[in-house]
Amino acid sequence: MSVAQLGSAVPGLALPMPLPWPFGRVHVAKETGPPSDAYLKFKEILLHARLDEPSAWHGQHVIELGSHPGGWTWVLLELGAERIDTVDWAAMDHPSIAAHPNASRLHHHQMDAKTFSVTIEAPDNRGHVLVSDAAIPPPLSLALLDDWLSARKGPAPRRVMWALKFAFRADTQQSGDDEQPSHRERTPLSEKERSLQAVAMAETLMASHSERYEWSLRQLYHHGNEAVLLAVRKDE
Repeated sequence: MSVAQLGSAVPGLALPMPLPWPFGRVHVAKETGPPSDAYLKFKEILLHARLDEPSAWHGQHVIELGSHPGGWTWVLLELGAERIDTVDWAAMDHPSIAAHPNASRLHHHQMDAKTFSVTIEAPDNRGHVLVSDAAIPPPLSLALLDDWLSARKGPAPRRVMWALKFAFRADTQQSGDDEQPSHRERTPLSEKERSLQAVAMAETLMASHSERYEWSLRQLYHHGNEAVLLAVRKDE
């Protein structure tokens, strides 16, 4: 997939082309501690966003949607984020999370990620960092992101790392990740066309927030049939 918008030198956005790695592929070392391989994807995102050092997360309040089983959470704990509010229907009970030295910084909300909102201020009063790997069809996913960027879920986040999933059947495009597929007639769009449609929707959404946010959209090596939307508030 091509880049929807090239990144700039702003930390939190994707690196501009050409990428500094051979063939554009980031090498992420395999580790035995994380609860899932999702940590590979998140570490690659952080390398592209130049947020892979603990200093970038000192004092940060992170809201993580779709956190189970904890691949992204484990990385955030390793980096030493000040507070991590995770949201997922499933419990965050993997041993590598529960026994982590920074586990006291984790606050899990066992609920639907689509209905969660934040009511506390970030520790540094500069705003939250919002990350999501939730398995939600693109229309609902982008509607949820719009709610966050529009401050309908709490203070508008200062940074966003949002996985946009493409691998949904046509008859689930309007249903949530916890709902059963409908029996409506399938759309004739192919998987590729639906992916491109989702990218176009993301571009339209972020254009509506362009006065407040800089953003970039990339499909990275470890992402499979999805892309990551990175956004940084302009007053950051």
